[in-house]
Amino acid sequence: MRIKNSLRFGLCLVLCLWTVSRAVTLDNLLDSAAAEPVLYGRPERCDSLVAHISAYPPDSLIGRLGTPWATYYEILRRALVRQGVTARAALLLRLRSNAAIREALPLLPVLEELGRAGDDKYLWPLLKSGDTSMQIAALRCLARFGQPGKSWARLTRLMTSRVAQVRLAAVWCAGELLRRDPQAHAPRRLVQTLRGLLDDPLPQVRFTADETLRLAWPQAAGSLTGPLTSARPGTKK
Repeated sequence: MRIKNSLRFGLCLVLCLWTVSRAVTLDNLLDSAAAEPVLYGRPERCDSLVAHISAYPPDSLIGRLGTPWATYYEILRRALVRQGVTARAALLLRLRSNAAIREALPLLPVLEELGRAGDDKYLWPLLKSGDTSMQIAALRCLARFGQPGKSWARLTRLMTSRVAQVRLAAVWCAGELLRRDPQAHAPRRLVQTLRGLLDDPLPQVRFTADETLRLAWPQAAGSLTGPLTSARPGTKK
């Protein structure tokens, strides 16, 4: 009995040491790849390190995406993109949980590159989150792999947001969807909302709305009635 217990203890110890050693190795690899002289000055060395990092389970990389260091984040992003389908599955598994909405922001730039048609359903809760950064990041994903027919109503609502950056991102996203699928039909309500944005206080929104309107309904475009100047003092955005 004592021999069996000793063997079990020894096996557990070996497994713990192996797990710790792998974690240390991953951190060492990240330290090396994220060093600015390597990341910006030695691309071949950096690519080699990213290849090694991508051999680790995707969850171990995704769990580190909350890093405050931009260089570390970039290395993790590259490694996850290199993993492809495996990393995508792990990302979507996390996004299925409502509790994960608060932690979704660092995942979205990776999903933007790995997402496929049909993955846009994971973006709907994020677009309703009310968090400006989250909404803009989700709109970038939607522009990359969203389905136009399922996106128009949500985009139309976001085009009336009080936050100018969200309005701008929603208009841009609609234009990207139309560029990606020239056969997509823009509903009348979307076109009417775009026409209304030709008078938006923010010049970037007015310009982007006009460009998107040319794609959605060419007959209605080109309706800007003045120069793209800044909003008048006191004008609400």
